[in-house]
Amino acid sequence: MNAIENGFLTQFNAAAQNLAIARQTSPTSTNFGNQGLAGQQNIPMISTALGTTTDTTSATYLLQGQAGAFANSIATNATRMANLTKAGYAVNLFQVNPLNGGNASIMTNGNQSTYNALQVEMRRRLAHGLQMQASYAFAKSLNNVTNFTLRDIGGEKGPSPFDFRNGFKFTWIYQLPFGRGRSFLSGAHGVLDRIVGGWELAGVGRLQSGSAVQLNSGRDTFNQNDSGVVLHNIMASQLQSMMHIYKTSQINASGVATGTVWYLPQSLVQNTLAAFQLGTATLDPNAPYIGPCTSAGQECSRIFLYGPWLSKWDVSLVKHVQIKERLNFEFRAQALNLFKFANFDLTSATSGGGPLTIGSSFGQTTSAFRDLNNTNDPASRTLEFVFRLNF
Repeated sequence: MNAIENGFLTQFNAAAQNLAIARQTSPTSTNFGNQGLAGQQNIPMISTALGTTTDTTSATYLLQGQAGAFANSIATNATRMANLTKAGYAVNLFQVNPLNGGNASIMTNGNQSTYNALQVEMRRRLAHGLQMQASYAFAKSLNNVTNFTLRDIGGEKGPSPFDFRNGFKFTWIYQLPFGRGRSFLSGAHGVLDRIVGGWELAGVGRLQSGSAVQLNSGRDTFNQNDSGVVLHNIMASQLQSMMHIYKTSQINASGVATGTVWYLPQSLVQNTLAAFQLGTATLDPNAPYIGPCTSAGQECSRIFLYGPWLSKWDVSLVKHVQIKERLNFEFRAQALNLFKFANFDLTSATSGGGPLTIGSSFGQTTSAFRDLNNTNDPASRTLEFVFRLNF
């Protein structure tokens, strides 16, 4: 959708100026037309389309600099477009292929993605009862799915939802040195060997950096897409360094203790909500906060945050008892998430990995880590006991 070359943005800015002048004498005015006050201008495209210059929704668009949303509200409204075409404006004033209040789309394979990685792996074959494998991957996954505009598809690439920059994985098996042929009690046989021999420890471990999420303002200052956010008194790297798990607890009206999990500090969250006029906090303009995009006709910053790291360790204690040459008994005690790490993610706030639009629950998460198979980490230690005959 075009809101620039057709002259709409110029009239949008004029209408915003008209409203600002009107509010100098009437602070709650929603009149953005030319009332003959000094400095006001005519806005024929907008007034013709709307059939009015006093409209609360349109006044909100003007106050927030949402030129794209305002243009979209006209371009996708059959009545407003009919008003314009009757006045001599082109039917494709906003959209190349307008169709019944919408547009005819062309389906193309325009998405682009790249994946690059450095992978290192170390293996130790079974020797002296120990077998190990460890790997590390430093990766970067980029795509243009979250781009703001079709004007620069190649330059709009950003981290994909599965852009895990760092990943460590470990597997190991250690045969305990007890029993016949081992370092300790090597002479054991019969019942004693069946008791002390055949034990091993096995495990799988993973350390992984969080996935990326894009911050959206919910404001459309450029076209029908979100225009990003603005960082105040803080840099993107500093914002990322604040990404940790913060927990708070409180007593509700029923006297029950409840808790909230945050991924950003309360001071930043509350000041950000104040900037978006959400909640009851008062904005501190000198403290760090994330603000909405209000620059009409412009893109603001595309900010991506990486969620908390994931840590998960599964360990098994295994016992093998040889019964016959081709028959053995196996007992296995498995502790999944042995250290009981609670791994959180931002998916609860982003509809499964999509952009995070700042709202009343900004800074909170209610989901455990969710993998690519859409499976939530239970965030608890799980014990399993297995008895098996192998033949």
